[in-house]
Amino acid sequence: MSEASRESFRPRVRDYLITPVFLVVLLSILLVFHLLQVVARRVSVRLQEHMYDGLCGALLLNLKIVARARFDVRLPAEFPPGVPLVFVSNHQSMFDIPLQGWYLRSFRPRFVAKRELSHGVPAISYALRTLGHALIDRDDARQSISAIKEFARALPAASRSAAIYPEGTRSRDGTMAPLKGAGLLAVLKELPAAHVVPMTVDGTWRIEQYRLRPVPAGVRLTLHVLPAVRPADLPRRDLTDHIDQLIRNELTRIRAGEPGN
Repeated sequence: MSEASRESFRPRVRDYLITPVFLVVLLSILLVFHLLQVVARRVSVRLQEHMYDGLCGALLLNLKIVARARFDVRLPAEFPPGVPLVFVSNHQSMFDIPLQGWYLRSFRPRFVAKRELSHGVPAISYALRTLGHALIDRDDARQSISAIKEFARALPAASRSAAIYPEGTRSRDGTMAPLKGAGLLAVLKELPAAHVVPMTVDGTWRIEQYRLRPVPAGVRLTLHVLPAVRPADLPRRDLTDHIDQLIRNELTRIRAGEPGN
């Protein structure tokens, strides 16, 4: 990313003005939806899932109404029917999860997240612990693969899909790191009939560029979901590189203002 681009991202007065409101609304959303999920779970897991979907939508509304974010979301005309789906994305921000969770809510995506997030964040931590997401220790490869396999095995029975970020951590400046294949291949080993759906996100890194101090106004947040890939059509050793290139090429098109796939 050029120095000129970074210069344009420097905080402005209005960013500092909207930040207190954004943070108060954010905390309120997390507290309210934490309580709603706890109550809903006493009725049924499915009702809690609806509350989780509402949480994702409310977080996006805060971005749209308070932070004046603009959304560019593109989905394929159709998804492969009757097979498990594994959504694979680059990762820029914690706001990737509500963005993808909301627009893909009909597929009930469940994410692979670091274990530290299982406590300390109202609503989010509770959802991660109770709704079938995978919690991994990034310093323990054996535990991570074991947790991912257990996570993948449980998805079909609950009619859920997998969503993973193979970069391993989120980007602080929007630069995409090479994808790592271990987690994706572990999921596919447990779900051999699954199709992989590449996704490209961009702009969400700007929300956290200054660690929410301030929150930038008017950011364009992009989610482009690309056509599914059938792993059987590629040698297993080439799959991760192929998905990496699809996501990376779309990211280049987004930033160049070119039409996506």
